[in-house]
Amino acid sequence: MHTKKIIIVMLFSMLFLSACSDQDKDALVEVYPKEIMDDDERKAADKSFEDPLADGTLTYQVMDCKVYDDIADAGIKKTDIRWPENMYADAEKTYEFQTLSDYMGEDGSLLGGHVFVTVDFRIENIDAVGKIKKKEFSVYNMAVWGGDPVNIYRIVYFSEAGKADAEQVYHYSLGQGERLDVRVGYLVLKEDTENMVGVVENAGVQFNLE
Repeated sequence: MHTKKIIIVMLFSMLFLSACSDQDKDALVEVYPKEIMDDDERKAADKSFEDPLADGTLTYQVMDCKVYDDIADAGIKKTDIRWPENMYADAEKTYEFQTLSDYMGEDGSLLGGHVFVTVDFRIENIDAVGKIKKKEFSVYNMAVWGGDPVNIYRIVYFSEAGKADAEQVYHYSLGQGERLDVRVGYLVLKEDTENMVGVVENAGVQFNLE
């Protein structure tokens, strides 16, 4: 039975990968084990850091990070939450949490020991150019890691969702010399908030959230 569950999870992941845009697929390539860097290796939360996946200089700065027991407390509706692409180190847990209803009740209450984490970013485009459209970029590669072994939490909420591209909801528009304040949200196991960090996936960059 255990083997069947793992096979189901693998098939489910393969189907999802095939549905992703070419621009965002690279952020899905994961190889375990993952390790959270020491404090002195991570980027400071109060200083801006570059997105190394951008063509040109595109900087992010963490302005705030909060943890909520209910999405309503964050002023967000259930309909604003996207399907989680979380990846747990424990395959059984990945199998347990496959759909949004596994994470949230009909009233928006959180299930399975999860909390809602929001991160406010200030993004500044110095001289970057989008890979497909000149002024279009993505927050898709901004993840949260936590736990030991590490669990990977990907964005389920984006304040700019659908504004730049109705289909690629994690894309945003930002011209050179402009800046933009955005909020992203994650569904994270409560115990993992004790040591969670921000990560630019597949870029070797980790940053503090406090």
